[in-house]
Amino acid sequence: DTIRADTVTTVDMLPMKILGGEVDFARQAVSITEIPLYKENEERGGYRVKLLKFHCPIPITFNYSNPDLAWREIIWNPEFREALNLAINREEIIDAVYHGFASPSRITPSEYDPAKANQLLDSIGLDKRDAEGWRLRPDGERMEILLETNAPATDFIPTCELLVENWRDVGIHTTMKYVDGALLSSRIMAGETEVLLSTWFDLPVIEGNPYMIDWVVLNDVGKISIGFYEWYTSFGEDGIEPPDDFKPVFELYREMRTATSAEEIEMYLNEWKKAIYDSLFLLVPVEDVMIPLIVNENLKNVPDKGYQIIANFAGEALFYE
Repeated sequence: DTIRADTVTTVDMLPMKILGGEVDFARQAVSITEIPLYKENEERGGYRVKLLKFHCPIPITFNYSNPDLAWREIIWNPEFREALNLAINREEIIDAVYHGFASPSRITPSEYDPAKANQLLDSIGLDKRDAEGWRLRPDGERMEILLETNAPATDFIPTCELLVENWRDVGIHTTMKYVDGALLSSRIMAGETEVLLSTWFDLPVIEGNPYMIDWVVLNDVGKISIGFYEWYTSFGEDGIEPPDDFKPVFELYREMRTATSAEEIEMYLNEWKKAIYDSLFLLVPVEDVMIPLIVNENLKNVPDKGYQIIANFAGEALFYE
């Protein structure tokens, strides 16, 4: 027996391989977006579709180290991030991208109030507009956001498209761009990005093992920005020091490592989640996403419930009939 892992140039090529019966096991790169297409072609493609829970929602992350100091100052303002979050129409994302198989976020406030978002943007000095109606920064430049993604799964692009619409609706000139993964990694490490939709936020992994905060968030430059990463990993000797409202995201994890009981660890975890919620360090549009698991129709002993990723680590229990 052999195991062969195939890669595709871009994730949008994967559905064609699945529909053509070329895939025995497809997991993370597929999404609920194509579920009608997959179900319709099950018999023809010789596969089965199982709908299971996905273990990590998609976060919106910010480059807090962007070299444009005027842009960076705005992004550091918690009221600006609150306005961006209030402008996100989560129900639209749930319906249009996930066909109803998701829930509004809990790790991030999920209120949708574009009127309040507009009021906040006006109150922080973004009340002036150019001739085309786009908001201007205090320095007179247009307030722009470039949302970049490497689209590691098929739900990233449609989510980006809706976020662009939501933020443009409150006067922020927002564009999106697909960037190859290797190039995007280079841009992240060079501090050249603005806003990203490029990875997952493994929240259930953190809740199952709070020590994974370090791996999931604090050592991921794309989530915390290169300046904060250098500050964190050098214990404050290098990089860019975060503002006070961000520091609990880093400090609570280090304090948790001194805990001597499960109860203490749980306390620190809850405080850390509250710090993410209160600071809007990153924004999570939706959680509780369901995701298809595509398996060859002859592959047996495949899980029917729970987290989809479990099947990925149970290969020794699978067999062909």
